[in-house]
Amino acid sequence: PQSIFEAPDFSLFMQIDILAALKLSVLPAILSLFIVNFFDATSTTMGLLSQIHFESQHEKGVYIKRALIADSVGGVVSSFFGISPSVIFVESSTAIQNGARTGLASFTTALICIPFIFLSPLINVIPAAATSPILMVVGLLMLSNIRRIDFSEFENSAASLLTIAMMPLCYSITAGAVFGITSYTLMKLLLGKTKEISPVLVVIAIICCGWFFIE
Repeated sequence: PQSIFEAPDFSLFMQIDILAALKLSVLPAILSLFIVNFFDATSTTMGLLSQIHFESQHEKGVYIKRALIADSVGGVVSSFFGISPSVIFVESSTAIQNGARTGLASFTTALICIPFIFLSPLINVIPAAATSPILMVVGLLMLSNIRRIDFSEFENSAASLLTIAMMPLCYSITAGAVFGITSYTLMKLLLGKTKEISPVLVVIAIICCGWFFIE
């Protein structure tokens, strides 16, 4: 690089038009972003929390609520800076495996990353391939949860297979979750197990179908 240090670009800071975003013509775009962000956040959160042992479902629910609130606030704040949403990353799996249980781990990570805001030319020299081994380790950590799948029922194993397969094929955790939820609900219907389908699952499956059209 020609230089090591470079000041961050704040030219897009507060370049927002809230009134324009309230127009009906923008609604499809907003809905699309919401669906993608919603499924990305929920699927990633559930995947990460599955690595933690909770004493009760209530305790797990508290963690889910906190994570989604942080994700929502991060998305809103990011919009004011004109950057992509600051969301939950699956790479947090490495922190969880090393004992992280609170937001202090994320806060510490953020502090460590602050100096690199001014070292972007140096960071850009690092090839994308250099991060591949790290992502493989993260994937391996996430894959360990397969043992919790109930393979005694076809719809469980088939939906799980689709979920796992579609994530790398579509380069998206969201896509994997959408395929898994949709296929699971559809197979329950085809197998006549309608009593096992909750109203919430039906609503989520319908939203997933909308995601297919948007994407």
